[in-house]
Amino acid sequence: MSDKKYNSFFANNVPQNSVLTEPLPRPKYDFAVAFPDPDHFPIGDLHESLGEALKDQGRDLVFYPHPQGLLEFRELVCKKIKDNRGIDVGPQNVIITAGSGQSINLITQLFINPGDTIVSEQFTYTGALRVFERFGAKMAGVEMDEEGMIPEFLENKLIELKNSGVTPKFIYTIPTFQNPVGTDMSFDRKKEILAISQKYQIPLFEDDCYADLRFEGENSPAIASLNGQDNVVYSGSFSKILAPGLRLGWIVAPDTFLPYLMAVNPGTPPSQFTILSALYFLKKNMEEHVANLCNMFRGKRDCMLGAIGESMGSEVEIIAPKGGLYLWLKFPDDIDLEPILPIAREKGVIFGLGNTFSTGKKANNYIRLCYGYHNLEDTVSGIELLANVFREQGLLKS
Repeated sequence: MSDKKYNSFFANNVPQNSVLTEPLPRPKYDFAVAFPDPDHFPIGDLHESLGEALKDQGRDLVFYPHPQGLLEFRELVCKKIKDNRGIDVGPQNVIITAGSGQSINLITQLFINPGDTIVSEQFTYTGALRVFERFGAKMAGVEMDEEGMIPEFLENKLIELKNSGVTPKFIYTIPTFQNPVGTDMSFDRKKEILAISQKYQIPLFEDDCYADLRFEGENSPAIASLNGQDNVVYSGSFSKILAPGLRLGWIVAPDTFLPYLMAVNPGTPPSQFTILSALYFLKKNMEEHVANLCNMFRGKRDCMLGAIGESMGSEVEIIAPKGGLYLWLKFPDDIDLEPILPIAREKGVIFGLGNTFSTGKKANNYIRLCYGYHNLEDTVSGIELLANVFREQGLLKS
């Protein structure tokens, strides 16, 4: 039991009820976390790239890096997002971060005081929700359809908040292969969302870290590429095309926000060692590597969809995403899946509980499944095991 005699010294935004625990061992079938495929992690190429980088730039490691990150790496990010997302900015507007988690943390720190409101999709990334909660934000969720946040409902929510005397600090959206639902926002929808944010003069935070993983459909430019987007702060990540363990992401901030964002940025970008390895690898291999990943993840998505169809049939509703790493399953409204989670873990399989992704009401009849990590054989076996757990608990027909 921890000694509480120093609790009064801690900052107000530090949770007072946190308990240190040993992490639970990972079960055989982990469909809860979006790990990429370890067999496609380019260990050899990264090792070779790091060797080249150290020969060329190793002596510079004795210097402290630029607070926004290595210039050459920021230039690579600029080229990538211009070619793939239509965003035309210079490296002076890019900040390299330790993954999307740090990006979310910095942007939240920039805008949020305790009691402020953030508007987002009704279901959103649980990691972002944890950060928002730590900074004392209140959440206002907006209904979704197959393209994500619905503009009409977004405007209605902003009017409702305004009538209550509340001005949200920002709108948080994941437009491309939304986490957890997997929706894909059209270009027209993006323009509508931006127009509403500008009409009500509210900053918009576009989290675009899944945009590289498109298997189907046409790629549309990011919201941050649109004309007049001086209220949009944008973030992306290399975690999904390299590995989360490298901790590499970025923020693109317009001139309206950049000086203030740098004021809260500690000026300690990720390890230059890691950045150099990724830089030299991506300069040579990015396009081919991403194409190979998309082919591989498409097969894994199809495999999991097929396994769910075989094991669970039509008793669950499911969205088949055009990319990303997630499947979002809905069970009947009267089902509560929370008590099933420890039972499933004991059997050797885990999933993401819908309630952890919800901005408001209980969502324990939803689950998120990640298909990125396991091979096809283990995906089928794991989904069969999960279906059997649901069946034993009376949630699926025998």
